Amino acid sequence: MSNSKNVIDIKQIEDDLYTPLKNYIEIPQLIIGQQDDIPEDDLIYPRIVYKISSPYGNNQVQSYTKKIIESQEEEFDKDIEYTFEMFPMVTVSFLGYSDPQDDDLYMYMQRIANWFNLRLLGGRFFDEYEKDIVVREVNDINDATTELNQEYEKRLNIDVMLQIKHEITVIEKTIEKVVIEVNNNEQMEIDL
Repeated sequence: MSNSKNVIDIKQIEDDLYTPLKNYIEIPQLIIGQQDDIPEDDLIYPRIVYKISSPYGNNQVQSYTKKIIESQEEEFDKDIEYTFEMFPMVTVSFLGYSDPQDDDLYMYMQRIANWFNLRLLGGRFFDEYEKDIVVREVNDINDATTELNQEYEKRLNIDVMLQIKHEITVIEKTIEKVVIEVNNNEQMEIDL
């Protein structure tokens, strides 16, 4: 039997980041996930789209604890509970879009970097968040400007690496008594 404490819910983390980021960045349009689902007429400049990747790397068990607990089943007295800790990394990818003549996009992207780098902003948000999340790295802002139909669209991107504490609890039933059959119908009980 196993259950997870502190389960990684990427969608929930994406959703929870939206309001504090939107309030701090003050960009006209902030989009979670893909902009493909939004009608083109509803997309405005400047805008930033962000998403979080699935956990990867360093997904091996880093430590575990073992303790004896009361059994939840009547026929047993005790069970063993193992708690395994893992610290996977996720990437929050931000891609900003604007008109080529608009110089404000870099400022908005810099605000993202500031929010994650500063203890009083992103650090405080994650300290108060219900899951253990730590900002591990804020990458540089990169220019990804693209030509679209003989016109350019300014694009900037930045990635932020987060490390999330993930715990999995496994409860193993214990064998407390063994019954051995000897000499046809005789039984011998051994307490373990």
